[in-house]
Amino acid sequence: MAWSDDRSATAAPVADPGAPTVATSTHTVAASDFTGDGKADLLVRWKAGSVFRYPGTGGLGGSVPLLPAGSWNDAVNITAGLFTADATSDVMIRWKNGRVTVHPSNGQSLDGPLPVRPVGEWLDSASLS
Repeated sequence: MAWSDDRSATAAPVADPGAPTVATSTHTVAASDFTGDGKADLLVRWKAGSVFRYPGTGGLGGSVPLLPAGSWNDAVNITAGLFTADATSDVMIRWKNGRVTVHPSNGQSLDGPLPVRPVGEWLDSASLS
C-alpha cells in the first residue's frame, strides 16, 4: 500500500511501513460507506485473516483494525450493502462451510454475526454481489 507524505494525491508516494503489500496480501476487498459519513470506505480482508477498514477521507487515510489475524480465515466471499435498517453499510459473508452471515456496521466496528443461510446451504455459490 502506498501513501502520500501529506495524504494528498499530488505528493510523492511513500511506503506505509506497517502495511503488507496489496498485490501479495489482499484476499478480499469490499467498498461501501461503513461509517455513515457519506463517503465510500474500503474493507480489506488480508490473507492472514485480519480485517481492516480504510476510511474514505478524500484519499485512503490510516487503517482501522477491526478483527485480528485468523478471524476470517474461512471467509470465502465478502460483499457490502445496506442489509439492516440503518444508515451504515453492512458486510455479508459466505463461509467455507456454506453458511452466510451479515455483520452490521455500527459506524465504528462490525457487530454480528446475524445468520442469513444455514451451514451447507450455499456451498456451491461462486460469489456474492
